Amino acid sequence: MKFLKFRSLKNKDKSLIFKWRNNKKVNQYLLRKKITSLEHDIWFKEKLKKKISFAWIIIYKKDKIGLAQVKLIDNKICNAGFYIFKRKYSYLTFFVINLLHYEIFFKLNLKLIKSYINIKNNKIRKLNKMCGYKEFKHFKKNYIFTSLSDRSWKKSIGYKYLKDNYGKL
Repeated sequence: MKFLKFRSLKNKDKSLIFKWRNNKKVNQYLLRKKITSLEHDIWFKEKLKKKISFAWIIIYKKDKIGLAQVKLIDNKICNAGFYIFKRKYSYLTFFVINLLHYEIFFKLNLKLIKSYINIKNNKIRKLNKMCGYKEFKHFKKNYIFTSLSDRSWKKSIGYKYLKDNYGKL
C-alpha cells in the first residue's frame, strides 16, 4: 500500500504522542492508563536515540494516524506494538502489522518478535493469533514494567512470530 508509511519520530511529535498515549481510546488497551510528562520525556528520548528502541509515526496519505514501536531484546529478537489513534483508519490494522513486520525483519534484520499480552486483553490476543503469532508460554506472574512507579505482576501470555512465517498468511 503506497499511501501507508512509517516516519521516524521528530521532536515536534512529542506532544501529539503524549496526547494520544493518555487518551482513553488508546490507553484502554494498555497496562497502565496514564503516564506522566516525565515518563513520556524519558520514553521519547529513548526512541530518538534509536539504539535499543525505535518508534515511528504511522502516516496514511498525509494524515498522522498512530504510532508503531519496537524494543530490542537482543540482536535477533524484539518486542513490537502499535496503535491507530484515528479509529476511522482501523481498517488499516493488518496493513500496519505487515509494514511493522517488514521493518523488523528486513530493515532491522531481526528474526523473531515476542509479545507479552495481558491475559484479559482478548482483542489483542485474538489479533495476534489471526496474524500468525503462536503462544509460547502462559505466565501466572509475569513481571510487566508498566511505569517508573508501578512495577506489578500481571497474568499474561507470551506470543512469538518468526521471520520465516512472514508473508505466509
